[in-house]
Amino acid sequence: MEVINYLQEKGFMSIDDSFYANIRLWASWHKGHVNEFHEHKMYNGKKFISRKRFSLRMAERVCSDIADLLMNEKVSILINDEKIDNFAKGVLKKNKFNVKANEMQALKAAYGTVAYVPYMQGVKVDTITGKVSGGEIKINYVTADYIYPLSWDNGEITECAFGAAKRQGKKDYLYLQIHRLSNAGYVIENKLFETTNGKFVETSLKELKQFKNLAVFIETNSFDRQFVIDRLNLLNNIDKDNPMGISLFANSIDILQAIDITYDSYVREFIIGKKRIFVKPEMAIGLDGDITGFDLNDETFYMLPEDDANSDTLIKEVDMNLRAEEHEKALNDHLNLLSLKIGFGREHYKFEKGTLRTATEVISTNSDLYKSVCKHEIILEDVLKELVDIIIRLGNTYLEMNFKDDTDINIGFDDSIIEDTQSEFQRDLLLTNAGALTVEELRAKYVNETIEEAKKKISNSEQIEDEE
Repeated sequence: MEVINYLQEKGFMSIDDSFYANIRLWASWHKGHVNEFHEHKMYNGKKFISRKRFSLRMAERVCSDIADLLMNEKVSILINDEKIDNFAKGVLKKNKFNVKANEMQALKAAYGTVAYVPYMQGVKVDTITGKVSGGEIKINYVTADYIYPLSWDNGEITECAFGAAKRQGKKDYLYLQIHRLSNAGYVIENKLFETTNGKFVETSLKELKQFKNLAVFIETNSFDRQFVIDRLNLLNNIDKDNPMGISLFANSIDILQAIDITYDSYVREFIIGKKRIFVKPEMAIGLDGDITGFDLNDETFYMLPEDDANSDTLIKEVDMNLRAEEHEKALNDHLNLLSLKIGFGREHYKFEKGTLRTATEVISTNSDLYKSVCKHEIILEDVLKELVDIIIRLGNTYLEMNFKDDTDINIGFDDSIIEDTQSEFQRDLLLTNAGALTVEELRAKYVNETIEEAKKKISNSEQIEDEE
């Protein structure tokens, strides 16, 4: 890779570029099409013919499901200082973090690693004092294929470069932002390379309109990172010394292949096994030589060539038996293996009557899925806190907010995954009917009221009914 070679020439340490081949493979599975697997050739007895395998796209499904469990609308970021809380949430909202956070969790599960890189846009520089101020806090969202670790310690990336593909007119570019440590703290270098038609030539930032006012060097005067690395809490067994994460399904490629082979066979079972009726020519051709008596657009009927119509049977029905049950069983066996391998437990997915279903039963605290989610939340909690810390620091540095540095940040994850809300309500309703739970307690719990508020509402409702 040209980027890796460039960084090594500049004296930076980097991971083996062969690791990015794994990332590209995971990305292909996430898209649901791997050229080397889904495009294949089959011998039909005479010649090899090209075929495309049908895909159940389970890699995308498992990534989407873990993302919904890790980052959904019920996850909260709470700061004990109201002023800071409003500021940080305002920045996150402007950067569409409520939407992007879930998307990045899915991409993290697919690619193994993502990064959040806050930066200042529209900063003013005093030409006399050199002081920078003003601007707006923005966040770049980066996936593993554009993350280039430069130094790390105990798995924590301390220096890193981040890339972004750009296009202007008919030219392609790669924007590279390098975060490196100096004696005075982190320095951010901005570089641009033209990559049109396979080139990799460094060029001026002014080549792109959006970068014409971007500084080549930015001194942060801080030893705290201005980027956040987010990865799954899984051992990188491809290279244990590599600080990058691995995909949720990195160790399940064989199972994904088995699922798609079986699903492809399942679909083609219906294609090749459909009912057909073979008709002798004299049954289909009228006295005037035209084909009559049969709908030419009906795929069920097939008129035999005259030299193949030797049978005495004028019309012959061929109705092949379909092996739907055998295919469903095989698919469910593979889905169970996949579910176990990625930490979702047994029978999380079920293929039934041509449809993929997800288990909806209660998720107990002893389940594999609950334990997996809690395990991944350990890293995600630190990620969210560090991101907010950077936003606060940028607010103090460039926007003169004067916020406290030691503000407590609390992350509240979604506990409803432990038990289905509807199941819980039905259980509480039974307890209320049995007298073990009061109506006020039931209302307070599900209408988000205090016991006192619930009592007043129930009392007012009963009073209106009495008057009627």
